[in-house]
Amino acid sequence: MIQLSDSNFEALKSEPGIVVIRATAPWCGPCKVLKPIFQELEQELTSVKFAELTIDDCPAVTDKLEINSIPTIFFYKDGTLVNTVKGAKPKSYFEGIIKNL
Repeated sequence: MIQLSDSNFEALKSEPGIVVIRATAPWCGPCKVLKPIFQELEQELTSVKFAELTIDDCPAVTDKLEINSIPTIFFYKDGTLVNTVKGAKPKSYFEGIIKNL
């Protein structure tokens, strides 16, 4: 999983194809629940790029994306934000979103 920072966010989200960014924090319980789900998805969907944004370490991106609750998952396709999901959901929910992209 790619670790995002304030300096590499723009380049990653603009890459061609599907990019999934999970905004998280080490103190967030629901974020901990999602971590293994996204690790599985990353192994299964090798054409999709998965990244993790730790909000405490990336204040500029957190402000830019107006993240006010976590976990928040952002789905980009060819550099365009196409979906945003807040909160923990089952793996099948995220699989469905990605497959529809």
